[in-house]
Amino acid sequence: MAGDVRAALDDIAKGRARPLYIVNGDDHFLRHQWCKSLIEALVPEAGRDTGVFVLDGPQANAAAAVDDLRSPSLFGGGKTIWLKDTTLFCSGVDKAELFTRAGESWLQNKPEVAARWFLRLLSALKWTLEDARSPGAHPDAEWEKALGSESGTVSLGQARSWIEPLCAFCLDRELSPPEPGVDETLVLDAAAGGLPPGNHLIISGDRKLDSAWAKPLAVHAVILLCQSPVKEGKPEKILPALIAEAAQAEGVRLSGVAAKLMAGRVIPDRELIYNEMRKLALFADGQEIQPSDIHDLVADQQEDPAYKIAGNLAENRLEDALEMIAEFMFHHPKPGDVFMLSATLENEVRRWLMARIAMREFNIRVRMGFWPADQVREEILGRMPDGGESIFGKRPSEFRAAKVFQAAANRDEDELIRMLAEFQRLDRRLKSSRLPPRLLLEQTVLNCFAPRG
Repeated sequence: MAGDVRAALDDIAKGRARPLYIVNGDDHFLRHQWCKSLIEALVPEAGRDTGVFVLDGPQANAAAAVDDLRSPSLFGGGKTIWLKDTTLFCSGVDKAELFTRAGESWLQNKPEVAARWFLRLLSALKWTLEDARSPGAHPDAEWEKALGSESGTVSLGQARSWIEPLCAFCLDRELSPPEPGVDETLVLDAAAGGLPPGNHLIISGDRKLDSAWAKPLAVHAVILLCQSPVKEGKPEKILPALIAEAAQAEGVRLSGVAAKLMAGRVIPDRELIYNEMRKLALFADGQEIQPSDIHDLVADQQEDPAYKIAGNLAENRLEDALEMIAEFMFHHPKPGDVFMLSATLENEVRRWLMARIAMREFNIRVRMGFWPADQVREEILGRMPDGGESIFGKRPSEFRAAKVFQAAANRDEDELIRMLAEFQRLDRRLKSSRLPPRLLLEQTVLNCFAPRG
């Protein structure tokens, strides 16, 4: 049956838990929140250390999970397995997307994750690992035709440098492309036949469910769909509801004017809004949030969504930034979107470099953590003759200025010069290389921000 998470949690509380839960949708934050809520409802807190298993990448093996769930727990109580971010029961695949994700994961030194995407690609192509490994079996032109037919943006180029070692990695571990539909049938059979009391399977994914599986799933599973708020309507109608939802969840009281002001500064992204609300909760200490608090604490994310990515890079949250790049490119797949994102990140690095120079020239001392707006005006903007316009192009908000100068303070001038040169090189490569643009962008981000041994 299909439903919403509140109804599912209510049924669990009344002893009507189901063996199988499918949580699908492109709202990454909500999808994970719902899965965690299901786990908390299904498994008592005392049993979560030994009774909950979260499997991702190649570990998200449906056949192994079903075998494990058919047997009672060794520790007593039940077992709940979460197969996280899989493509089980999902409709067709974008071969170009699978190819790009496999290459990105391999270059990020995540061979197990790369194997997951690559084997899924080979299954869709109906190719073997041995064929994929051999340039003679499938020449570059054949690869490019198979992949480019869906997006028109993928070119094999230098990808042989990771395809061959990735194939060897899979062969050494006796991994093979999955047979279409086999894992789905195993899961459905287990749900239909019933699992031992207290045992449950949760499957989550970001792709649309395949209509061919809808009817049997409706009989044997609870299906929860969490769609990105961007697809649910216009931002001016979505944002007030999301802000109210996050405020209630985090126990924050906003004045009416503050709520309206916040709706003018954030984008319809649940994760972002919840994060901003948590920040407000720490600041408010039980007091009602006023418009001045929104001005001081909430960044204006409506300027450009790329600033959210830049913000994570500024704070050395590389994994979060890479996830956001992947999410951004999923919704903006055209090559021109990569150019736009690349240019924004290059400009942000240039601002960090200019801020670093300003720190030296105007004797600006930068502090980390929360920085009150009046102190930013006095200690940063007030020390520069133009109030920061030479760096930002206009007088910036105090919050924005603090974030840029904090990013600059964490890096020396030589490092920032090197990073700027990397992004300038990326601009040239995007215009000439045959590699997927998104892959080039992520390589540059890793070159600039990955920790150096």
